[in-house]
Amino acid sequence: MITNEYIEKCKGKDKINYCILIVALLIGIVGGVGIISLKNVGENAKKMYSQNLQGVYMLTDMKQNLTEIKSNLADLINLKKDVNKQFEAYEKTGTQYYKDSEFVSNMSEEIAAMSEEVTATVGQVSEAIQNMAGTTQKSTEHALNIKESMNETTQGLEQVASTVQGQAELAQKLNEVVQKFSI
Repeated sequence: MITNEYIEKCKGKDKINYCILIVALLIGIVGGVGIISLKNVGENAKKMYSQNLQGVYMLTDMKQNLTEIKSNLADLINLKKDVNKQFEAYEKTGTQYYKDSEFVSNMSEEIAAMSEEVTATVGQVSEAIQNMAGTTQKSTEHALNIKESMNETTQGLEQVASTVQGQAELAQKLNEVVQKFSI
């Protein structure tokens, strides 16, 4: 008769065929003991085979699930590494953007200060040009006055020259008249 001890010894995927063989031999030995005993032995063998087969399927499924989980974990770890690298790159980019913004801000302040200086210089140049224009206008007015005065002086000199020439002619005539009397 099959005891629980035999059933326990037959558990395990590599012992199933061996156990079925033992059960078949026992059935052959028992032979005519009775249909009920034979039926119990067959049912026990079938039940044991079914349980072991289900166990093998469950273990196979579990092994596949564990393999998939391991693969998924490896993918997640790789994904985490990639995400970390991207975050590090984003951090470096953000830091560089911050430095660039500081540089642009400082440069903008310097440009604004230079613009104020240029505006002040342009104002000074504009004032100097206005002063020079005023001076040039006054110089032009004085030059016109000088020219007018020179024209008047020239006319006066021409009159003086004309008068002197007239006087010289008169003096010549007078000298001739005086020489006529002195004889």
